[in-house]
Formats: sequence, structure tokens, C-alpha cells
Amino acid sequence: YALIMFSSPGCPYCASQINVLKYFADRHHWVVDDIDISRDHAMKSRFNITTTPMTILIERGSERWMPIAVGLESVAAIEDNAYRAVRLLKGEISPKQYFTTEYQDGGFADTVVPKDDL
Repeated sequence: YALIMFSSPGCPYCASQINVLKYFADRHHWVVDDIDISRDHAMKSRFNITTTPMTILIERGSERWMPIAVGLESVAAIEDNAYRAVRLLKGEISPKQYFTTEYQDGGFADTVVPKDDL
């Protein structure tokens, strides 16, 4: 997996977000690319980018991807969103469980557990 951040000239949050992503990359040994949508119109169109910064997670060797941040997000938010996105793309969780944290699995907040079973 890798992260792509889409940026644009004059974006007041893009420089801060790329620094957050560089820290994430150093910490987790992931590839992070910054794509300027004013220069790469094909990527802008392919991923339907309408605002910056926008960060997506892509699965190498496939066409699958997921947005994980719109705007400026913290390292903790990027880590959480990337982790859940990877679990979803691997089939470990369902789309309904995307917003359920791992410690909530099987509990009241788990959207796939019938409430009668609790």
C-alpha cells in the first residue's frame, strides 16, 4: 500500500499535510507521493479530486483505492484511517464495519452484530 496526497498551488493546508504524511512515512516505512493537480490533470480526473489536500490509500498492483483524509488531518487520524482502509481492502472487515474500531468488534457499536445477540 502507499499514500498519495493531492495538492495545489496556493493551498493553505497542503504544506502542513505533506509534513504530517512524511512523518507517517518515516514512522511506518510507507511510500507517500505528492501530486500537484494543477500539473497532473489525468490523476485529478482519475480520482475525481475537487479539493486539496486530499489523501488516498492505493493498493499496489491493483486499481483499488480509498480516500483516507480530506483537508488537514493528524498523524493519528491518518494511521487509523489507513489501518481501517487496509483491513477493508483485504476483506477483514465489511464496509459497514469501516467506522467501527477493532476494540468495538462484537460489541454494541459493531454494526454487523445483531443487537439481540448482545
